Amino acid sequence: MSWRDGARAGFLTGLILFAGCGFHPLYGSQTVAVPASLEKSLASIRVNRMPDRQGQIMTNQLTDALNPHALTVEALYRLDVKLLVNLQNYDIRPDSTTGRSETTASATWSLIRLSDNAPLISGRSKALAGHDISTQEYANVSSGAADSDHAIAEVADDIEARLVIYFQDAAQS
Repeated sequence: MSWRDGARAGFLTGLILFAGCGFHPLYGSQTVAVPASLEKSLASIRVNRMPDRQGQIMTNQLTDALNPHALTVEALYRLDVKLLVNLQNYDIRPDSTTGRSETTASATWSLIRLSDNAPLISGRSKALAGHDISTQEYANVSSGAADSDHAIAEVADDIEARLVIYFQDAAQS
């Protein structure tokens, strides 16, 4: 076996290991694959409205994720979400200015069956997004808003994934 064959075998082994480690491309669709058999179940979840702009973003993210095809189905479940978004500046520079800003979005959520108000599943989801502080104020404001939106979207994706798993398990039982 030549060194080329060994390098090729090592490269292929690395690719196989990479495939199972949770590696995913930075760009592209990150949506959860929802089996067609679960589309109506997920579409029957009504997301309770949340206050303020960040709550509206979360409500829209979840509503679009759970019913992407805008199916008209009877509401069987209610999703209650309490969202908390915090901004923290840290990494103080020698000139006493902030060097980094991070936004943390955390949500406590529960899925309620409407027929008897029984809680079916609940959980907590959390995401973090941040950026380095620039000397340009517009860049900081824009990056801060994007951080908030990204963190909220990540929390919404996590909630959707957990609901998909719940309904898949329920369908198999």
